[in-house]
Amino acid sequence: MGVRLWISFLLLTSAMTLLFYFVLAQSVRLNYVRENTEDMNRVIWDAMGEYGSKNYYDHLSLIAKTQGYYVAVMSEEKSAPVFAVDTSGNSDPAVMKELVPVDLYTRLDTAGGDYHSEQNARGGSGIWVLHAVVIAVKDGNRQVLVMGKSLVRVDQMLLLLRKRALFAFFCALGIAVILSLLLTRFFARPLQRLTKKAEHLAQGDYSVQFQPEGCYEVRQLSDTMEMAAREFQRTEQMRRDIIANISHDMRTPLTVIRMYTEMVQTVSGEDPKRREAHLARIQEEVDKLTDMIRENMDLSKLQSGTFPVKMKEFDLGNLIRSAAESCRLQYGNTVTVDFRLEAHLNVRADRKLIARVLQNLIGNAMKFSDPGGRIILRAYRCGSRIRTEVQDFGPGIQKEELTQIWDRYYTSDPHGETRRGTGLGLHIAAAIFNIHQMEYGVESEPGKGSRFWFFLPAAEGE
Repeated sequence: MGVRLWISFLLLTSAMTLLFYFVLAQSVRLNYVRENTEDMNRVIWDAMGEYGSKNYYDHLSLIAKTQGYYVAVMSEEKSAPVFAVDTSGNSDPAVMKELVPVDLYTRLDTAGGDYHSEQNARGGSGIWVLHAVVIAVKDGNRQVLVMGKSLVRVDQMLLLLRKRALFAFFCALGIAVILSLLLTRFFARPLQRLTKKAEHLAQGDYSVQFQPEGCYEVRQLSDTMEMAAREFQRTEQMRRDIIANISHDMRTPLTVIRMYTEMVQTVSGEDPKRREAHLARIQEEVDKLTDMIRENMDLSKLQSGTFPVKMKEFDLGNLIRSAAESCRLQYGNTVTVDFRLEAHLNVRADRKLIARVLQNLIGNAMKFSDPGGRIILRAYRCGSRIRTEVQDFGPGIQKEELTQIWDRYYTSDPHGETRRGTGLGLHIAAAIFNIHQMEYGVESEPGKGSRFWFFLPAAEGE
């Protein structure tokens, strides 16, 4: 990349220098010719006004010396000039013979008696600007005033300009080399290193680190790649943890299923009562596996954004009562539920997902409550939002665990011992909260119970 950048700068510099030279040279030449043509046109018409005066030829000599023109008066009846002087005012008919075209009078006829041209002199003295005009007609012969000026000066100017342009070209090349080296250092090399590290990242090396260097844009790109690498690393670690946790969690149910299957085959096959008990245990473990797979699939959909979310208005109070009744049937009727719900708690959310959150929170509250205990379910307005609380009086949660209970596969033992398990409930609840962009949290003290809470937006008009 560095070599390509260097070559590109050299080519660009060369092209720009050459273009600048040709444009400038052409502009200088055209302006010089235009100015001399305009000046000559003005002078020759002034000279025509003096024709016939006593000192006419002296006047022409003065014009030649002061303006730097070759001046001649031609007669159609004579091949040689009637009068001819050079730029010093000295007589020089030979120059005019080289300058004046052979078919001058024919060209004057075509031009209406006023002929302009830019042409090469026949003697090889370079390019000239020529102006010829008919000033009188004597005895049927036209008298022509001719003025000419050599463009050798502009050629000298262009030669000097060419030398200066060549010098500027080499200076520009030197600057281009220096700039290309600097740009290679600040752009190309950091990008090359960034590309190599990106290739390592694409090959699965998530430990690669992107150090910010070079210009601001390259540093921004490095920071973005560093964030991506860390996210890939975190995702890869999460994937490994999930596989390890699922493998660990599936091992126990599968072991139990295999053990009871062997017992059915060898022990209880002829005993209907024992066989039914063993088959029921197998069914229970199958249900656990099914629930675990379903929860993992739902969680993946929630986190990937492919889970269909249907936002609509519903009465949160009715949903809380329905969820509590479902949990009571699941965990038994040994826990008292204290409903403290305001009336007409209409919210806008996905009813199915919120029901799942409530069943998880209420189910956990019942599961961790002592037999005969109670839980409190609150829901009340807080401005434009509705706050929901699920409070139990169980063993509570250790302070250091409060930020971890929302993690995937993290559960807390009622006796205070933490362990990894199949628990996905709170992690799924957190994913649902995040989808709704809801504020949520937990307050707990060991031995005093826990209070889980979250906010939902109140429906319009509430």
